[in-house]
Amino acid sequence: PYGGERGIPSLQDGLDELVNRSNKNEQWEEKRRSLGLSDCTITDLAYQEIKEKTPVINETVQFNADNYAGLSGNRLFIKPGPFLEKRVPFNENPQFRVNDIELTSSFQESDSLMLLLPEGYMAERPMVHRHYAFSFGSYNFRTALKGDSLFVTCHFQQQKGIYPASD
Repeated sequence: PYGGERGIPSLQDGLDELVNRSNKNEQWEEKRRSLGLSDCTITDLAYQEIKEKTPVINETVQFNADNYAGLSGNRLFIKPGPFLEKRVPFNENPQFRVNDIELTSSFQESDSLMLLLPEGYMAERPMVHRHYAFSFGSYNFRTALKGDSLFVTCHFQQQKGIYPASD
C-alpha cells in the first residue's frame, strides 16, 4: 500500500477508493474490519477530502469496543497501538543490513485517539511523550490525561529517498 510509483498505489489512493467508490455500509464495514476489534460497534464515521496539491483525507470515527482494555485486579491496562500502528516494520536486524533502503514516496499521517476511562480510574505513571527524527522521517507520540479522558496523538512523516544501510 505504499508508493505511488512503479505501479504501486499511494496511501491516499486506497482511501480515495473507499471514500468515493463505496457506499456508507461498505465504508463502515471496512473501518470495523481494519480496527481489528471483534466486538467493535461504529457509531459515527465521516470523511473530509481536501483536494489540493498535497491531497488530504481526514477520517473521523467514533466507536464502542467492549472488552478492549485488560482488567487485572483493580488495574485497567490500555494499549492504543491497534489504532495507531499502520506501518509494516522491517523484520530484520539493522545490524545485519548490508543494502541501502529506498523509500519510494514521501508522506505524512497524523492520528489522534480519545479513550473515555471508567469512573475512578487514573494514570499510575506520567504521560508519555516521544519524538524521533532521522533523515528519512520522524515520529511524534504524545499522551495527555484530561479528567476521565486519555488523549493519544501520533504524527508520522516519511521522506522519499535512498538511505544507507547504516541509517
